[in-house]
Amino acid sequence: GETLKKVRKDIVISSKVGFVNFKGEQNFSPEYIRNSLESSLKRLQTDYIDIFQLHDPQINILQEDHRIFETLESLKQEGKIRIIGISTKSPEESLIAIEQFYVKGIQVNFNLIDQRALDNGLFKKCEELGVGIIGRTPLCFGFLTGKYSADDNYVTSDHRSLWSREQLDCWAKAYKLFSEEFTGLKEQTNTQIALRYCLSYPMLSTTIPGMLTEEHVDENTSSSNYGIFSDSQLQKFRNITWPLILGVLFVLLLGLSALGLIVLYSASNQNNIMVIKQATRVGVAFILMLILCQIPPRYYRKWSPWFFGIGILLLVAVLIVG
Repeated sequence: GETLKKVRKDIVISSKVGFVNFKGEQNFSPEYIRNSLESSLKRLQTDYIDIFQLHDPQINILQEDHRIFETLESLKQEGKIRIIGISTKSPEESLIAIEQFYVKGIQVNFNLIDQRALDNGLFKKCEELGVGIIGRTPLCFGFLTGKYSADDNYVTSDHRSLWSREQLDCWAKAYKLFSEEFTGLKEQTNTQIALRYCLSYPMLSTTIPGMLTEEHVDENTSSSNYGIFSDSQLQKFRNITWPLILGVLFVLLLGLSALGLIVLYSASNQNNIMVIKQATRVGVAFILMLILCQIPPRYYRKWSPWFFGIGILLLVAVLIVG
């Protein structure tokens, strides 16, 4: 507050309300919303918040309790907030929020490897309705910087400590897909490339990377000096992401196939030979897919969606016919 009050007219302050503690307990009662805002105003030494967002509320709660938006509208009429927004768990919930509750600000995940907000039409809808978008996790929890690995020890208070080794390893390696493809960006850090990507979409009002040191601030802010990516470059980024999406679908399919084999084995011990054959097919297909996933994306980027799609269909056909 002491620092910000000196430049209050030159900055935009956004805050959220809803979580009571770090255990995940929430409170969206009118009393809590108002008290939380008043406390924020006091700490920030200001008389208004530019963007006041509900923090990951359940959509059904907003639909059932009309007092929530009545309270927010009242606070807006009093001049204590200027824009009502919602920070949602997913792009799908964001679409519901802007269509049902007419909010003018949305906060949603968006980065190089999480482009769901583009895929489900959220960006386009926000542009049509004049809704501002705050991009969350532009560095994918730090992994797009290339400075973290699955072998790092995360303290128990760090939510990354709750993720599986497979998930950590997948995200830790993801940045290489983009750095290998865009060899002409060597003078820029992985962080700057990731932030430039987000800022290249005009529908995105801003993005919010984490900053713990002065060096982080300098690196993040200097990413704007490089300008935005061209449409052709953005499309190249999008094409790289498709194999990741299809890879996830393949893993899900493999899991369902394995579950089917277990059920089949449990149902009839007389068909052990058939089960072994099926398991062998799944194992071979899995190994081949792992090998193919190691090929640098620049070698198969243009036709990878077709390749992976056909590969999955063939796997299904083998399992059914076999």
